[in-house]
Amino acid sequence: MIQYILSEKQKQQLKTEFDFQYSRSGGPGGQKVNKTESRVELIWPLFQTRVFNDEQKSLLFKKLERRINKEKNVLFYSDRYRTRPQNQDHCVRKMFKALEKALSKPKKRKKTKVPRSAHNKRIKEKKQTGERKRQRQKDWKNDF
Repeated sequence: MIQYILSEKQKQQLKTEFDFQYSRSGGPGGQKVNKTESRVELIWPLFQTRVFNDEQKSLLFKKLERRINKEKNVLFYSDRYRTRPQNQDHCVRKMFKALEKALSKPKKRKKTKVPRSAHNKRIKEKKQTGERKRQRQKDWKNDF
C-alpha cells in the first residue's frame, strides 16, 4: 500500500473548514451525561474544500460514501470521552485517518511464476502418493 500522509499545512487548512455540532451523549459520564452536550459531530463540506484537487475529491467521495449525507458533507461522530474537547479531538483524528486511508493507493500485484523446484517437489509427492496407493491395492484379477 502506497501510504498517503497529510502534511501539517493541509491539516491546519482542513481544521479551518470543519464545523462542529454538539448534542447530549450516550457515552460515559453517569448522570452528568444527561446535562452536558459532550457528543461531537464533525461536519466537513467535501466539495467546497481547497485542500484537495477534483480527482482527489471524487476519490474521497467514492471511498467515504457511507459517511456522506445528502448535502455532500462528510460526517464523523464521537461520544467516546466525557468531555467535549476530547471528543472533538477524537473526531478530528478519525477524520484525518479516514482521509489518509481513502487517498492511499494499493500496490500493484506482481505476477510470479511457481519455482521449478517447487513444481518438481509437488510432482514427486504426487507420484509417491500414487505408488503408495497402488501398493495397497489387492490383486483382484487373481481372486477369481
